[in-house]
Amino acid sequence: MRRIGRSLVLLLPLMLPAIGPAAAQKPADDINAFVSKPEHRQIVASTAIQAFKTFQQCDSGTAGPAARPFYFPMLGAARVDANGNLASGLIKESVVVTGCGKQKVENILTLSDKGQLKSVVGLPGTSKADPVLARDSMQYAFMGIARKVGQCRDIHVVDTQYDEYEGPPNPKAKSQTEGGRAWRETWTMNACGNLLDTDIHYIPDETGTAIQATVAPGK
Repeated sequence: MRRIGRSLVLLLPLMLPAIGPAAAQKPADDINAFVSKPEHRQIVASTAIQAFKTFQQCDSGTAGPAARPFYFPMLGAARVDANGNLASGLIKESVVVTGCGKQKVENILTLSDKGQLKSVVGLPGTSKADPVLARDSMQYAFMGIARKVGQCRDIHVVDTQYDEYEGPPNPKAKSQTEGGRAWRETWTMNACGNLLDTDIHYIPDETGTAIQATVAPGK
């Protein structure tokens, strides 16, 4: 039996080791067979639609096919059991959902927790941050937005967008996600009904990946 969660990626690292950023990789054929199962595809689609309806405040949504899955080796090797179900590791599948005149990419994360499959909602959009880095990024994004919205405490991420690299490859960086290159993303936050953009900068170095968040004037 599989549980379908609506938890944000903020909660997911609580189930995972506290380690550095992990580069996504394409899975082996057995993982591809697992994600092709009709039951799994249905759960991923319904979880993506549920997330879209909740965070986009839309009454309906239609999911397209999930993109080719990725997994994060540093978060545990993705393996299947004798029945062809995910037994360890974490995989990410991106699903485009449309509804109410909107179109968003919902990223669904599937893992096996004590033998039970769970599908939870990751960050929406095209962020390159893995689940652990995303958790840390949220703290900075929320603090930046909070300074702009006063007493509002109803703040959540509704979209992310990878923008561009901000430097050359850094072979000395501890994390070789993106070849150790710094990059920038734009996160769109809904704060009590107001949409605000936050620039998130990732700077890998010899000790880890530094995160900077800025809310530009007028955003």
